[in-house]
Amino acid sequence: MDYAVWNTLHDGSIEAIDGSVPGDVHVRVAIEYLCEKLPTAASHVVVHLRGCRRFEYRPFEGDAVSDLSAIASADVQVLSAKDADGIVSVVCANGFLELVYDRTDISLAEGRAISQAELEAAAKRYWTEWEENARRARE
Repeated sequence: MDYAVWNTLHDGSIEAIDGSVPGDVHVRVAIEYLCEKLPTAASHVVVHLRGCRRFEYRPFEGDAVSDLSAIASADVQVLSAKDADGIVSVVCANGFLELVYDRTDISLAEGRAISQAELEAAAKRYWTEWEENARRARE
Protein backbone atom coordinates (compact mmCIF):
# COMPACT_ATOMS: atom_id res chain seq x y z
CA MET A 1 0.00 0.00 0.00
CA ASP A 2 1.30 3.43 -0.98
CA TYR A 3 1.65 5.43 2.24
CA ALA A 4 5.01 7.23 1.83
CA VAL A 5 3.33 10.54 1.00
CA TRP A 6 1.87 10.75 4.51
CA ASN A 7 5.28 10.29 6.14
CA THR A 8 6.72 13.01 3.90
CA LEU A 9 3.90 15.39 4.91
CA HIS A 10 4.92 15.19 8.60
CA ASP A 11 3.39 18.13 10.54
CA GLY A 12 1.06 19.02 7.68
CA SER A 13 -2.57 19.86 8.49
CA ILE A 14 -5.58 18.78 6.48
CA GLU A 15 -7.37 21.93 5.33
CA ALA A 16 -9.98 20.59 2.91
CA ILE A 17 -11.24 17.30 1.49
CA ASP A 18 -13.19 16.96 -1.75
CA GLY A 19 -14.55 13.95 -3.58
CA SER A 20 -16.45 10.90 -2.47
CA VAL A 21 -15.96 7.44 -1.05
CA PRO A 22 -15.97 5.21 -2.98
CA GLY A 23 -14.16 7.16 -5.68
CA ASP A 24 -11.41 9.73 -5.82
CA VAL A 25 -10.73 11.91 -2.79
CA HIS A 26 -8.61 15.07 -2.93
CA VAL A 27 -6.96 16.15 0.33
CA ARG A 28 -5.49 19.65 0.66
CA VAL A 29 -2.63 19.52 3.14
CA ALA A 30 -1.20 22.76 4.49
CA ILE A 31 2.54 22.37 4.86
CA GLU A 32 4.23 25.73 4.47
CA TYR A 33 7.77 24.68 5.36
CA LEU A 34 7.77 22.05 2.61
CA CYS A 35 6.05 24.27 0.03
CA GLU A 36 8.87 26.80 0.48
CA LYS A 37 11.14 24.15 -1.10
CA LEU A 38 8.75 23.39 -3.98
CA PRO A 39 7.97 25.43 -7.14
CA THR A 40 4.71 26.85 -5.76
CA ALA A 41 3.48 30.14 -4.37
CA ALA A 42 0.97 28.34 -2.16
CA SER A 43 1.39 26.86 1.31
CA HIS A 44 -0.34 23.55 0.56
CA VAL A 45 -0.21 20.50 -1.69
CA VAL A 46 -3.05 18.26 -2.80
CA VAL A 47 -2.96 14.51 -2.30
CA HIS A 48 -5.28 12.68 -4.69
CA LEU A 49 -6.40 9.30 -3.38
CA ARG A 50 -7.39 7.29 -6.44
CA GLY A 51 -9.94 4.55 -5.94
CA CYS A 52 -10.52 5.49 -2.31
CA ARG A 53 -12.73 2.95 -0.54
CA ARG A 54 -12.25 4.11 3.05
CA PHE A 55 -11.52 7.49 4.62
CA GLU A 56 -12.21 7.54 8.32
CA TYR A 57 -10.87 9.67 11.17
CA ARG A 58 -10.69 8.09 14.61
CA PRO A 59 -10.03 10.74 17.24
CA PHE A 60 -8.45 9.52 20.46
CA GLU A 61 -11.62 10.64 22.23
CA GLY A 62 -15.04 10.31 20.63
CA ASP A 63 -16.59 8.41 17.76
CA ALA A 64 -15.10 7.66 14.37
CA VAL A 65 -15.92 10.21 11.65
CA SER A 66 -16.37 9.33 7.99
CA ASP A 67 -17.99 12.57 6.77
CA LEU A 68 -15.27 14.23 4.69
CA SER A 69 -16.25 17.82 5.49
CA ALA A 70 -16.34 17.02 9.21
CA ILE A 71 -12.86 15.48 9.00
CA ALA A 72 -11.59 18.54 7.12
CA SER A 73 -12.77 20.79 9.93
CA ALA A 74 -11.36 18.57 12.71
CA ASP A 75 -7.86 20.13 12.72
CA VAL A 76 -6.15 16.89 11.65
CA GLN A 77 -2.35 17.16 11.79
CA VAL A 78 -0.40 14.39 10.04
CA LEU A 79 2.53 12.83 11.90
CA SER A 80 3.38 9.47 10.30
CA ALA A 81 1.88 6.48 8.52
CA LYS A 82 2.20 2.75 8.06
CA ASP A 83 0.43 -0.10 6.32
CA ALA A 84 -1.69 -2.08 8.76
CA ASP A 85 -3.00 -5.15 6.92
CA GLY A 86 -3.97 -3.26 3.75
CA ILE A 87 -5.22 -0.18 5.59
CA VAL A 88 -3.07 2.96 5.59
CA SER A 89 -2.99 4.06 9.21
CA VAL A 90 -2.00 7.73 9.49
CA VAL A 91 -1.06 8.78 13.01
CA CYS A 92 -2.29 12.30 13.69
CA ALA A 93 -1.88 14.69 16.61
CA ASN A 94 -5.33 13.90 18.05
CA GLY A 95 -6.20 10.53 16.55
CA PHE A 96 -5.56 8.60 13.37
CA LEU A 97 -6.89 8.21 9.85
CA GLU A 98 -7.75 4.84 8.36
CA LEU A 99 -7.50 4.93 4.57
CA VAL A 100 -7.90 2.38 1.80
CA TYR A 101 -7.15 3.46 -1.77
CA ASP A 102 -5.49 2.21 -4.95
CA ARG A 103 -2.80 4.87 -5.34
CA THR A 104 -1.85 8.46 -4.64
CA ASP A 105 -1.04 11.34 -6.95
CA ILE A 106 0.34 14.61 -5.61
CA SER A 107 -0.06 18.06 -7.09
CA LEU A 108 0.89 21.60 -6.25
CA ALA A 109 -1.88 24.13 -5.61
CA GLU A 110 -1.47 25.39 -9.17
CA GLY A 111 -2.31 21.91 -10.49
CA ARG A 112 1.15 20.72 -11.57
CA ALA A 113 1.71 17.08 -10.68
CA ILE A 114 4.79 16.26 -8.62
CA SER A 115 6.27 12.89 -7.83
CA GLN A 116 6.87 11.35 -4.45
CA ALA A 117 10.60 11.64 -5.22
CA GLU A 118 10.24 15.43 -5.77
CA LEU A 119 8.31 15.74 -2.51
CA GLU A 120 10.94 13.73 -0.62
CA ALA A 121 13.77 15.78 -2.16
CA ALA A 122 12.10 19.00 -0.98
CA ALA A 123 11.71 17.53 2.51
CA LYS A 124 15.35 16.45 2.53
CA ARG A 125 16.45 19.99 1.54
CA TYR A 126 14.34 21.47 4.31
CA TRP A 127 15.57 19.11 7.04
CA THR A 128 19.22 19.42 5.93
CA GLU A 129 18.98 23.21 6.18
CA TRP A 130 17.15 22.93 9.50
CA GLU A 131 19.90 20.73 10.95
CA GLU A 132 22.60 23.09 9.66
CA ASN A 133 20.87 26.10 11.22
CA ALA A 134 20.42 24.24 14.50
CA ARG A 135 24.10 23.27 14.50
CA ARG A 136 25.14 26.88 13.87
CA ALA A 137 22.89 28.08 16.70
CA ARG A 138 24.65 25.71 19.13
CA GLU A 139 28.13 26.95 18.17
